[in-house]
Amino acid sequence: MKKPFGLYVDPDNSPVQPERFSGYHTGADAEFTDTKVDVPVKSIAEGQVRSARRSNGYGGVVVIEHVINDQPHLVIYGHLDPTRLIKENSSVTAGETIGYLGRDKSAETDGERKHLHLAILSGTKLDLRGYVSNPEELINWLNPLDLYTPLPTP
Repeated sequence: MKKPFGLYVDPDNSPVQPERFSGYHTGADAEFTDTKVDVPVKSIAEGQVRSARRSNGYGGVVVIEHVINDQPHLVIYGHLDPTRLIKENSSVTAGETIGYLGRDKSAETDGERKHLHLAILSGTKLDLRGYVSNPEELINWLNPLDLYTPLPTP
């Protein structure tokens, strides 16, 4: 993972170059730059689609309201193909396909590499920032990897 949760980046020190953003990373990025095939993006839990649209910095982005640890959270799935997103106000189940990653360095990803930006925001107030300006602001965000449970190996 080149850009984990909370990492401070700017154009001079980013592990991904070129870099156009600065700040503390609000999510965790899953890299898929080595594949040309469609990569489906799946919902991490059941929930309600609050937003599914094109957004500066992401290209396509889906925001789903999920209940995590008995509390509402907004989960941001960024850098998706904006022409292949689930519909707003849809209900989703865990593991349901909500879109596909956008093509590498295309308008689908707003010029970014092919990767999923997964961010989890506490509460229900929409905030699409991929970076915050100071580390104290990360208090409103959860590290997605803290919720990750690997599947058992057969």
